[in-house]
Amino acid sequence: MNVPPGNITMLSAVGMNEAELEDLFDEQLFAGHLLSRYNVVMTSGVTQPEKRFSLRMKDYFVNSGQQWSDSVASNLKSELAKLLTDDSAHISPRPEREVVLRMLAEALDEKLQRT
Repeated sequence: MNVPPGNITMLSAVGMNEAELEDLFDEQLFAGHLLSRYNVVMTSGVTQPEKRFSLRMKDYFVNSGQQWSDSVASNLKSELAKLLTDDSAHISPRPEREVVLRMLAEALDEKLQRT
């Protein structure tokens, strides 16, 4: 897919080589969902905090003896997006990532106003 450069917004998370949207939130917010839906325990020391979200989740799944695949990753991201957008959840980003999220919102707002 050929995307015009003006339609791309790149952000970085300090201390991480690569980051995903889910990295803006404390991963412990997802612990209950992972346990109840996938029987995955987020055991400390299993993964490295500077890894991007998907790679940390893969480590948790493998450590819990559960299957990890592109399909599982996609389903998990969709489920977590629903969790994050549930108005009753009152979920906020990690304090150190609030600036990144605000910058992303501003960039998207600016792009939407141009269209």
